[in-house]
Order: sequence, then structure tokens, then C-alpha cells
Amino acid sequence: MLAIFTLLFSLPSATAGTPKTPVLASWEQLMAGGCDINKAHVSTPLEARVLRNIPFARGGYVFKTLQLTRLFEADGGWYKPVQGRTVTLTSTEQPASTP
Repeated sequence: MLAIFTLLFSLPSATAGTPKTPVLASWEQLMAGGCDINKAHVSTPLEARVLRNIPFARGGYVFKTLQLTRLFEADGGWYKPVQGRTVTLTSTEQPASTP
């Protein structure tokens, strides 16, 4: 698990000079690149899954899997799960509609 965490969050930050946790830095890089996974250097399904779930983690969603829970908890203490919380995504965080 530690190897996955290290590998997953060794992505360069889009906001160099600003101390960010690895997960949030990766999220900011993805958003800055127009949600282009290639620009954000997303190369595995696990990386994509973690990035896809960041808006929910930021909103306090309680994940059903220990993998996501532990990854977010290990990322600097910003993840604060709240039982029964419904997370509303912003328009930027909403998935793109397909034609």
C-alpha cells in the first residue's frame, strides 16, 4: 500500500512553490490542465480513481472502501469524513456529459 501511495502521488505539482499535499496537488494539476489526464500524468486506473473521488473526499464523504479512506487520511489530515453527509459537486467538478 505504501508503494502505491508513493508512486501515485509523486506527480509534479501545478502550483510549484505552494506547499500542498500530494493528492490535492495532483487534483489542482488536473484542474489546471483542463481535466486532461495526459497533462496531469495520470497513468493508472488507481490514479484516475483517486482523482475522480477527490471532490467527494473534500466534501467529507465516507467511503465504503478502506483503500480510498486510507489514501485520503494519509494525505496530510485534510480528509474529514462526516457520516450521512451528501456531497454536492460544483459545476467544475461535474463529469462531462457525453454526446
